[in-house]
Amino acid sequence: MLSLLWSASFWLPANSSWDALKSGESVSYPQADDLKYSVYFGVVLILVRLIWESLILIPLGHVLGISHSKKTLAEQIRIHAQYTFFASEKSKRKRVLECFWLLLMYTFLSAFGWYVTWNKPWLTEVTACWKDWPRHPITAD
Repeated sequence: MLSLLWSASFWLPANSSWDALKSGESVSYPQADDLKYSVYFGVVLILVRLIWESLILIPLGHVLGISHSKKTLAEQIRIHAQYTFFASEKSKRKRVLECFWLLLMYTFLSAFGWYVTWNKPWLTEVTACWKDWPRHPITAD
């Protein structure tokens, strides 16, 4: 089953093989092992969201008067930390927290995307993505 998933005939153009994409001393190509970094990044985003909402957005919502109960701020933070990732009814406070989080996340990820691709040819010329594909080496920058 795994051999079907990574079949060169499925992923690569004719007359190409995975061996042609091995990294060497002078050139570095993406490897399947690099996918683990997306999992790490996902875990970091979950932790950042929990910290951001618990330490910044809940107190900010409390100051702005966006609260669904008369509980103290410490109780609201504790309850939020317990139920952040479980399905619950969407209160006004929860919707505001999600909007704040989405604003932060999309702003950061868009800025990071622009930073990474700013001096790359495929930012302005989409056909550059397909020139000499799949032999796109990874640059150090």
